[in-house]
Amino acid sequence: MGANPPSEIETLHRVSLWRWLGIALSPLLLTTIALTILYTTVGRSPVPNTPSGVYAVSSVAVVGILFNWLSPVTRSKMLPFRIPSRQETASAIVIALLITVLIDPIAAHTATVLGAGESSSDSLNSLSGTLVLAVSAILIAPIVEEILFRGVVFDAIRVRYSATIAIVGSSLFFGGIHLLIGGVSGVVFSTLSGVLFGWMRLQYDNLTGPTLAHALGNTYSVVVMAGYLPAFFA
Repeated sequence: MGANPPSEIETLHRVSLWRWLGIALSPLLLTTIALTILYTTVGRSPVPNTPSGVYAVSSVAVVGILFNWLSPVTRSKMLPFRIPSRQETASAIVIALLITVLIDPIAAHTATVLGAGESSSDSLNSLSGTLVLAVSAILIAPIVEEILFRGVVFDAIRVRYSATIAIVGSSLFFGGIHLLIGGVSGVVFSTLSGVLFGWMRLQYDNLTGPTLAHALGNTYSVVVMAGYLPAFFA
C-alpha cells in the first residue's frame, strides 16, 4: 500500500513560508513579465484593461496548478468553500457595506493627503473594456485572490505564528499587490479590506463569505467607475 498523502499541516510546514508567499505573488510576477513582453514588442494593447485581464488569466492558471498539486483532502482543509450560514452571509453583506462607506473614503483621503494619485486607471469607454474589467474584478479576482491570500498565505502564516499575525500579514501582502494598478489608495483599500476578509476566514473557517464580500465590494467599485453610482468620497 502507498503512503498516506500528507495532511494540511504537514503540507504547510513541508513547503517554506517564502515559497507559499511566492505562489500567492506569482500571478503578479507573471502579469508583469507578460505586459513587459507585450509593450516592448507590440506596443499599446488594442484591448482596454489588458493588465486586469492578464492578471486574471495568470491568477486562474496559478490556482489551477495549485489545485492539481494539492491532494483533495488537503485542498478541502486549506481552501474551504462551503455553503455559508445565514450569519456568515449577513457578515459578508455588512463587510461589503463597510468597504463601501468607510474603507473606500479612507483610502481615497489617504492618497489625497499624501499627494499620491492613482498610478493607472481602468477604462470603461468601450464594451470590451467594461467586459474585461467586470469579469476580472467581479467574477475572477474575488475567487482566486481569496484562495491565494485568505487560503494559502493565511494558513501558511497561521501554522507558524498566530491567527492575528496571519490576518495582518496576509492583508499586507494582499494590499501590496495592488500598488501598481491602484496606487496608494489601492494599497490602503486592499489592506484594510483584507483585514476584514481575514477576520471572516478565521471566524467561519470558510472562504465563501470573504469571496462574497470581496465580489460585492468590487462590484460597487466597477459600478462607480461606470458612472452609475456616485462615490461616497468625492
